[in-house]
Amino acid sequence: ITTLESGTPITVTTGNYFYQAANGTTSQQGASLTNRADITKPVHYVKSLHEWFDTTGFVRPPVVDPNGQTSTFSRIGTLGRNQMVGPAYRNLDTSLFKDFNFTEKVVGEFRAEAFNLTNTPAFTNPSTSLDNCSYANNIVTAACAPNLSSDSGSFGQINGTRSHSERQLQLAFRITF
Repeated sequence: ITTLESGTPITVTTGNYFYQAANGTTSQQGASLTNRADITKPVHYVKSLHEWFDTTGFVRPPVVDPNGQTSTFSRIGTLGRNQMVGPAYRNLDTSLFKDFNFTEKVVGEFRAEAFNLTNTPAFTNPSTSLDNCSYANNIVTAACAPNLSSDSGSFGQINGTRSHSERQLQLAFRITF
């Protein structure tokens, strides 16, 4: 059995925005709702575990009252829903069976089965939350901003594989009488 799937649809979203105070400090504030991001240039797929897509093409949409208080986004982000895709999925499962007739009424069956025979990694979707990225002047940067404790710096990165996607082998022998 061969399974070939294109990547699943993904959307870059955000629930936070940055507030620049009069004294020059920056803080990350929570907005009332999650929103899609604004796209500033065409999507380019780097297809690396550390950067699945070019993360510099996304910014947060404007908010109604960015005064340091919880606010609401003024509009929906310009990136359409599900316009990007995650990693593709490829899998090959195979089985071999052999029957042995011991007597007229006793039959043995040997089975050898392999799941993900080629041991191709099945990666999860990348992090698509702008809340997991690093910002300087509302532009994504490669390094985490040190003054934002909730910033994980994982935006655009693939952080795992699908469960049970490793190669699995199974042998069995069955006797029917």
